[in-house]
Amino acid sequence: MNWGTRMASTEIAVSEEMQIRLVRSGNAGAFCELIRPYRRKLYLKTLSIVDNDADAEEVVQNALLKAFNKISQFREEASFYTWLFRITVNEARMWLRSSRRHIHESLDNNNEDGEGELMREIGDSREGPFEVLEKKQVRLAILKALRRLSATHREVVVLRDLRLCSI
Repeated sequence: MNWGTRMASTEIAVSEEMQIRLVRSGNAGAFCELIRPYRRKLYLKTLSIVDNDADAEEVVQNALLKAFNKISQFREEASFYTWLFRITVNEARMWLRSSRRHIHESLDNNNEDGEGELMREIGDSREGPFEVLEKKQVRLAILKALRRLSATHREVVVLRDLRLCSI
């Protein structure tokens, strides 16, 4: 390691210590500067655990909020990044356990609100973009094929197959 590298490393450590002091004294902007070099690494590690972009972003956001609120507990025995990394990984694992629990939750659990109305959480049944596109393509292919038929044959096909009428 040459002198320049050692000097840069020392400057980063001093800068990080100063930023931690500023954050502890209530400077939220210093926290943004403190975490800036680590956000991408934290996101990529979280993504490898939760396997979903949106969930990874949410988990990292929750971990950073937790770190901000608990910065007074940072003992400086390890680097700030190590401490932040551990918080983020733990947050991702807790999220994963929580999401798995919801996957296996039974619909037979009868949760009633105050008026006796049965309340259940059921997954989103809306079609995804691929299903919508596929249906649109099928619809266009059917319309194109119908245009090639004579008016009489087109009417028979529409009434029988598309309107579900018996002949």
